[in-house]
Amino acid sequence: MFFPNLELKNTRKVYRISMFVFAIFFTVYIFPKKNNFQYEYQKGKPWMNKTLYSKFDFPIIKSEKEIEAEENIIKNNSKLYFIKNDEIVPNILENISKRLSLLDVIPYRDIIEKNNLSHRVLRHLKEIYNKGLVKSGVNIKSADQVVSIVEDNVYRDIIFEEMYQKDDAIDHIIQKLEIENSALYLPVKKILIELIVENVSFSKDKTDKFLERELQNIIYTKGLVYENTKIIAKGDIVTSEKMELLDSLKKGYENRLEGNVDIVSITIGFIVLVSVLFVSLYIFLKNFNPNVLKSNKHLSLLITIILFILFITCTIINIDSSYLYVIPFCSLPLVLRTFFDNKLALFVHIITILMIGIVVSNGFEFMFIQIVAGVITVLYVGNIVKRANLFICVSRITITYIVTYIAFTVIQSGSLTDINMSNMLNIMMFLFSGLLTLFAHPLIYMCEKIFGITSYISILELSDTNSRVLKKLANKAPGTFQHSLQVANIAEAAAMEIGADYSLVRVGALYHDIGKMFNPLYFIENQRTGSNLHDKLSPKESASIIIDHVTKGISIAKENKLPNKVIDFISTHHGTSTVKYFYKLELDSNEKVNKEDFKYKGPKPFSKETSILMIVDSIEAASRSINNPTIDDIDALVEKIVEDQIEEKQFKDSEITFKDITKIKEVVKSKLTDIYHLRVEYPS
Repeated sequence: MFFPNLELKNTRKVYRISMFVFAIFFTVYIFPKKNNFQYEYQKGKPWMNKTLYSKFDFPIIKSEKEIEAEENIIKNNSKLYFIKNDEIVPNILENISKRLSLLDVIPYRDIIEKNNLSHRVLRHLKEIYNKGLVKSGVNIKSADQVVSIVEDNVYRDIIFEEMYQKDDAIDHIIQKLEIENSALYLPVKKILIELIVENVSFSKDKTDKFLERELQNIIYTKGLVYENTKIIAKGDIVTSEKMELLDSLKKGYENRLEGNVDIVSITIGFIVLVSVLFVSLYIFLKNFNPNVLKSNKHLSLLITIILFILFITCTIINIDSSYLYVIPFCSLPLVLRTFFDNKLALFVHIITILMIGIVVSNGFEFMFIQIVAGVITVLYVGNIVKRANLFICVSRITITYIVTYIAFTVIQSGSLTDINMSNMLNIMMFLFSGLLTLFAHPLIYMCEKIFGITSYISILELSDTNSRVLKKLANKAPGTFQHSLQVANIAEAAAMEIGADYSLVRVGALYHDIGKMFNPLYFIENQRTGSNLHDKLSPKESASIIIDHVTKGISIAKENKLPNKVIDFISTHHGTSTVKYFYKLELDSNEKVNKEDFKYKGPKPFSKETSILMIVDSIEAASRSINNPTIDDIDALVEKIVEDQIEEKQFKDSEITFKDITKIKEVVKSKLTDIYHLRVEYPS
């Protein structure tokens, strides 16, 4: 292979092009292929488009208020249904007859009355049961309400007050018997109370069934507009009547059969629009995030997340577009900003929302709400590693959704009081969408595992000094641990000064020397007594142990599954520099020295972040060898070490500039001055 770099570059280029081409055609494939109403309009505002004529016949759709009014009329006038059960009547009559025959309170002279009592009671009871003895507790609007009685699957209407309730039936029988003042009154009434059972009961199932049937029979249209009818002229105010016609026409466009749609024309239009947006994304990446284009993993993650959101959205639109606002669109920038910078997260969010705006109704309203919420997500959402911050983030997103949506609703309707059930449903969907945004955390974790990319959340979790690796370092090599903490603090400040990823630099600095756990006493910061183990070794052996801490550190990092981003700091923090002290010792005793034996294996720093660590690590370690340093000593040390690193071309693979290096040196000088409590000495 004569040109491996060229071949790798070409492979990446082919992969990039393939990803974008696939994204374009996949997006067009999943887009709903139907006519969309292309005009935006608002009630009370002028019609700014050309005079609009109907291109086809369409029905005028009743408004939600009209349908709601019809539903209320049906509900208020709906008939109650009762079931009559005459099978229980013979048993009841027989039991009452037996109990009456056992009465012994009637005097001998009234024996004829006793013989006729049962007959009279049963006769009146039969009349009552024929009309119907209904159970009490029925919510009836008025006594003269017409209800329906179901008997042997035969329905007949009756006025409710024509039926009896138990108390009324007993009073009626007593009155007909004319025994209010006789000895029969109490025993007869007691028997009737105990044994009379209602034979008519309210049927909620049948009532609800017939009500539902009536509601389903509501006609949702109220007229027909014919083809070529003028709907609205340019400049006309969109009144309630015009709004009704426009809404109906819009619905007609959306409901037209695919057979009436020119699929080829629509598909070509989709391809053009989607291609423009994806090409815009490519240009943005090339100019502002070229590293994403160079990494197949990062590009795959970016495209996959976009296509995932588009797929979910198109699925919801095909099922029922009214549930569009349930989708947590702000999860997109929330997830992306944990892997990329804020600019890219916001740009990708806007591009994705613009694509969705092509196929949704009320596109301007949808895009405005989602883009504003995306801006809030990217610019005003803090570190979501903490659960409290994630909840605050979701609250801000939800409030943004609701406030902007209500503002649009008020503009269109002209009043807050015109907010209807449909608007309330959308507000509820915004709340639900906010709750779904909480699932951004597990989504981030899945992306890390699937694509092998480390998010800044994982990086921040590694900065915890109670992690297993750092606690082990603190126990085995306490001096190295303190050195790492010092380097982390200085390097973080330097990274902030030049606009580098300070969180990543801090984590890299904390772990860069973990390889010293293998032979901690061979490193001066861990030597507690005056003895030095290197006195018993040759310079070459000592250099080998010193150099080996990089290899050992990489091994420990891989065993503990540290991200590659962190391992990069371990492997590059000495670059290909020379262990000068032992190299000079070897030169003093041996003229023939292989310098490669005293050089780190590299690689050299390849980013601003890894370059910062090399500079700060070397300076902080060297500063410990100066007894009672002055400000001039610190300045000279910083300049000398950085100059040596530049001479050795340690930064040639890095994007760091001389301007950045100058700023880093100033930060390091300032921090070391604070650490050693130095101050400028003024002449007496």
